[in-house]
Amino acid sequence: MNTSENGHIEENLSLVNTVKHWVTIDNQIRALNKKLRELRNDKKEQNEMMIQVMKQNNIDNFTLKDGQIQHKKQTTREPLNQKTLFTILAKHPQLDDEQAKHLNQFIHDSRSSKEKDVIVRKISDGN
Repeated sequence: MNTSENGHIEENLSLVNTVKHWVTIDNQIRALNKKLRELRNDKKEQNEMMIQVMKQNNIDNFTLKDGQIQHKKQTTREPLNQKTLFTILAKHPQLDDEQAKHLNQFIHDSRSSKEKDVIVRKISDGN
């Protein structure tokens, strides 16, 4: 075996070890994400119960040792996707339907995008 072949074998072994470590990390992240999902669902249920009780009893906040829990109204806007943008533009009194479509497409096409290299893991379902 020459030096070039040894270097190639070492490089392959290094890649195999890197992939094994990457898969281990990916598995840990998946397990933690599953636990986070469970905790978020539990917290959401608790939130709904707290909001209901606080509304019924006209309670705006709880004082805790380390701060407060407050109940207040929060207004959020729907995401601005291409469909929503077209609906809004179509309602504009100075734009006809064709102009709204053209403007919507122009805005969509003008958005910047960037490309990056990614690693994606596909897990087989075992069948």
